[in-house]
Amino acid sequence: MDMDSALTWSWLQFLTKRRAEHLRSRFGSLDQALSHLDKRVLLELGCKDEVAKCALERLKSFDVNAYRTRLRALDIRFLSTEDVSYPKKLREIGDPPFFLYYRGDLSLLDSPCIARVGTRRMSHYGKRVVSHLVPGLVRAGLVTVSGLAMGIDAEVARVTIAVGGKTVVALGHGLQSIYPHCNTDLARQILDTGGLLLSEFPLDTVPGKFTFPARNRIIAGL
Repeated sequence: MDMDSALTWSWLQFLTKRRAEHLRSRFGSLDQALSHLDKRVLLELGCKDEVAKCALERLKSFDVNAYRTRLRALDIRFLSTEDVSYPKKLREIGDPPFFLYYRGDLSLLDSPCIARVGTRRMSHYGKRVVSHLVPGLVRAGLVTVSGLAMGIDAEVARVTIAVGGKTVVALGHGLQSIYPHCNTDLARQILDTGGLLLSEFPLDTVPGKFTFPARNRIIAGL
């Protein structure tokens, strides 16, 4: 798939493995399918009217050159499932994210990883458990994975960094900002210490009730 096509499909936010297979079988390629995209095609793919309308509006206003420039300015890399460097672990889940944006060291995903997540309202006991378990995991050569939420997720990242480990964060929003904002400095520390920030969402995606469950399947897959 052409890079411009891939970025455009990502911007539209509805492409899945099943839908991509349908489009390829009908139009020959996703590049060709993009030039035929209209409401009728979107409804055939199972999109609701509201989703179809939103996708076509985003398509009409999208400037792929400006978007590519924005990615470069933010030092954000982009992958699709068609790329050979797409993470092998995510290919194995039932609904792999068709696109990935990332900052940092993608090769960490080839290492043994362990996800540690938990409540946003971290108790003193929860904090002690993180400080007790994470150093041993790091010494055993594991890369920690979390969602950078307040509470346990952020604490896992902090302790991993403090003991010299590497950590991966899957985010439920676009990479042009960090949510919650109070973890912006922590995200910077993760990158400065050789970690990885990862998202399937285009840059302008804000956190929502559907983005976090989607993010969670990535954490589980890693």
